[in-house]
Amino acid sequence: TAAGAGAVGGADDARRRTGGASRRLPPGAAAAPTVGDLLPLLSADDADAYAAAARRVVRVGDAAAAAGVALLVDAEMASTAAAVDALALSAALAVNGATAATVHGTAQLYLDGARGRLTAAATAAADAGVVFGVKLVRGAYARSEAAAAAAAGGPSPLLPGGAPAVAAAYDGAAAALLPAVAAG
Repeated sequence: TAAGAGAVGGADDARRRTGGASRRLPPGAAAAPTVGDLLPLLSADDADAYAAAARRVVRVGDAAAAAGVALLVDAEMASTAAAVDALALSAALAVNGATAATVHGTAQLYLDGARGRLTAAATAAADAGVVFGVKLVRGAYARSEAAAAAAAGGPSPLLPGGAPAVAAAYDGAAAALLPAVAAG
């Protein structure tokens, strides 16, 4: 993830619970990817709305942590997946601790680019010293996403290569994440 102008969270002042204690984050660790990194065509108003949404998701994550429940942030539409993934990561970096995850994201592995976002999110969480929680999705909405793109005359958001490529992406993601699960 990239931090910088327009990043959410104010990394210099960001704090995170770690095993019940609070610690200062490395510069940029609590910031969501900038809107410029994800959606370069947003207006200034839309960028502000994205930043406000990120702050709200962190507040919901904090409330979930206080209540002792998990929060699953799920993006089911290709048109919003990258932004929702970034919102989930922002909240996970701000809320999750070193021993447990409250905020969990979703990786829609049938979408082109999902594996890269998953790898980047897992790396960001590891670098920040927090537990990474994620639900892997093989291809629940692949047909409807392809049909919607075709109807709109746009490119398919699906991972090239069809079902074999999706299966490989899913299996690869699970294999990459399982060692961390086994390590506790």
